[in-house]
Amino acid sequence: MTGYTDKLLPTDRFPWSDDNGFTECTKSTTHPPSPQWSWVTEWAVDFAFSGGTDKEGWQYAADFPVTFHGNKSLKDFVRRRRWVRKCKITLTAPWQEVPPIPLSDITVLPCLAQSSMEQVPVWGLSDKGDVLCRLGVTPQNPAGSSWLHVGTDQPFKSISIGGGHQVWAIARDRAVFYRGSVSASNPAGETQMLGRSF
Repeated sequence: MTGYTDKLLPTDRFPWSDDNGFTECTKSTTHPPSPQWSWVTEWAVDFAFSGGTDKEGWQYAADFPVTFHGNKSLKDFVRRRRWVRKCKITLTAPWQEVPPIPLSDITVLPCLAQSSMEQVPVWGLSDKGDVLCRLGVTPQNPAGSSWLHVGTDQPFKSISIGGGHQVWAIARDRAVFYRGSVSASNPAGETQMLGRSF
């Protein structure tokens, strides 16, 4: 006897499901995330799957909760295959590129539409982990005018600005930093980031 049945093990997944295997969905019932998204490719088997696949894109395992691999053995009782399809978003408002520094993270202070804020605080991290403050961001000039480098003694990996212009950041060594005195008149705040490891 060879092949696979529709149901056998208590841990079996739906014949068609999402990534986790617990939600049933088929190629015909899977839609882009919202009306602004549209499909740009047809469904295709994904061969670039962690653990490898066989020539038809299948992965095998003894059961669904365990690690899958690309070569079938006598100890394998289940198989799975991942299908992928690409989609793109189409927006009504155009995007404007803010040159010239590639960023790894960005944060913007949320502002109400009726806010009278002169400058909108925008902070970012370069690919190298440098902290940057965007100057000149206003409702009339949403892209701002230039980046101001904010000195630190080590590279950062994450940054966030919250109410009251509080800027928090996490360094690559996971130390937490806070920058005070940030305001519309002083968008970069104090001259140094104050840090503490937790």
